[in-house]
Amino acid sequence: MPILKILNIAALAVTAILFSVPAAHAVTLNIINNTPAVNNAIFGLVSSTPYKNQTLNASPTTITLTFSQPVLAEKSYIRVTDSYGTRVDDGELGAGDMTLTAHLPELTPGKYVVKWQAHCRCESGDVVGDSFRFVVK
Repeated sequence: MPILKILNIAALAVTAILFSVPAAHAVTLNIINNTPAVNNAIFGLVSSTPYKNQTLNASPTTITLTFSQPVLAEKSYIRVTDSYGTRVDDGELGAGDMTLTAHLPELTPGKYVVKWQAHCRCESGDVVGDSFRFVVK
């Protein structure tokens, strides 16, 4: 098989690998056995409880955000507001190595917005932020 054809096949394989993993992960190619290796070097939100657009049958007691790398809590925040824009969390931010937590009172049925920003406790000092909604029935 000509070398150019082999290189084209390899390039297609790398392209397929790059687009088959979540965008929140950096991707490297292990040259020895041509398998993708996921590197969590990019700072970002991994999960939230409750999750985006979740409808809950009962009021949550906390909002927990989990990140791909350690979080610098003193520069980060979570704010939870009701449908009128009134803040409902207690303003105290709990933190683990890679988590941030906001504590909530008993919420009445309705729509709520979680707005957050997190600073990476890493050399690059990356900052990410977003918002999402959830509903309490």
